[in-house]
Amino acid sequence: MIPLLALAALMQVPIEAPAMSQASCTNDGLIHAEVSPAISAQVKDHITLVANGAQVRDVAKLVLPCGFHLDPRFGWNLILTNGKEFRRYRENNAFGFMPAFGFGEQNTRSYQLRYETIQESSVHVDSCSDQIKDASARLQLCSSFGSATSFFATSPNGSETELAHYVVQDSRVKEDFKVAEIDGSVESIFFLPPPDAPGGTITLIFRDEKAIYRLFVDVPRS
Repeated sequence: MIPLLALAALMQVPIEAPAMSQASCTNDGLIHAEVSPAISAQVKDHITLVANGAQVRDVAKLVLPCGFHLDPRFGWNLILTNGKEFRRYRENNAFGFMPAFGFGEQNTRSYQLRYETIQESSVHVDSCSDQIKDASARLQLCSSFGSATSFFATSPNGSETELAHYVVQDSRVKEDFKVAEIDGSVESIFFLPPPDAPGGTITLIFRDEKAIYRLFVDVPRS
């Protein structure tokens, strides 16, 4: 089975709640996804796209359940934990994840993500994690959809986060092309190859000083 989940470069660090206090939370155990033109515009103001043809779409502000936080080791489906229980949250549709570009609802509205309780040991991680651990501590998160020689990854640059595509050549990881400069913190990344977009789609979980968001970045190549 191809591993589908992204991994923070340093897997051995303890799982801790984010430093920023959660201004609001849900008491029903669900993730509330809030969508609006204002939320989309606010998030897009934080992202400078560098790759020609890249686009940001389907931004949602996430309100997490009280006492739970994102497990930074995993991407794709949202994995939350309170340190004891692990939950996998799925989009509230027939797919269980966001459908491909053009197949979702045309009139977006706020919705809720339900969950299933899982064993931590049942969640697989992305194979590119070994590459970024061996190559450089500068790279933090990566996703490759099973490829060990080509992947997207994030790296810190001061208060910003850089998102770029990397390739492995002669056992060395080299930047292929930059996708975006992000004013804020990326806490999870997951890549899906075409046909969603010409080069695929990157799901990002992004945090600014106010909230946490889920968004898609369509890329022209990969």
